[in-house]
Amino acid sequence: MYDTVEDEYLGTVLDLRLGGVVDAYEALIDQPSTLHLANLRVVALISAADGAGPRRQALLSAAQELNDWLISHGKDLERHQLNRYQLLWRTGSLSSTAPISET
Repeated sequence: MYDTVEDEYLGTVLDLRLGGVVDAYEALIDQPSTLHLANLRVVALISAADGAGPRRQALLSAAQELNDWLISHGKDLERHQLNRYQLLWRTGSLSSTAPISET
């Protein structure tokens, strides 16, 4: 369902059910492209949050949950760490003095 919404509309679609984004990809974990598509969705959610106004936090939270799920699968960790830094930056949690968790 989440991949059917074009990236440019993510910030404006009201009934995305963002709380179920991880479960949706988890249900497809046996498919070879699932992790790649989930990563693309993380990036799209982060980008959509930039112009989403009041929906910004919900989109960033969904992106973080999905990215954490991707990290738990242990593949392409560098890519997912970059996504994590993008999320930390956008939530104001990234600074030059704060240590970054490796979890």
